[in-house]
Amino acid sequence: DSRIYTTGFDGALCIYDCHFTGKQSAVKCFKNSRAHDAGISCMSVEKDSAENQIWIFTGSFDKSLKLWTGDGKLIHKFDGFLTGKNKKMRLKLKIVNLNLNKILRCNW
Repeated sequence: DSRIYTTGFDGALCIYDCHFTGKQSAVKCFKNSRAHDAGISCMSVEKDSAENQIWIFTGSFDKSLKLWTGDGKLIHKFDGFLTGKNKKMRLKLKIVNLNLNKILRCNW
């Protein structure tokens, strides 16, 4: 995949196409300024080789985890996580039909 995925403490998710073939090698093709209601503290980009699909997982200080397509379409929001100060939360995700079984670690 010739894309760069970025997130930040501003709560935004950006996707850039980058073909490295000229002056402007990275072109922003998607931006969601309000991907989360607080800063994004972790992101994982995974490829489901069985379905040739890219999935983006983002975790935020808003105590939610979101699943996005590789194009930036929100698929599902997991929320309501209880956390304490300086605790690490491990989220084991079993997503039906994605063939993914990942652990995403976020600091909230």
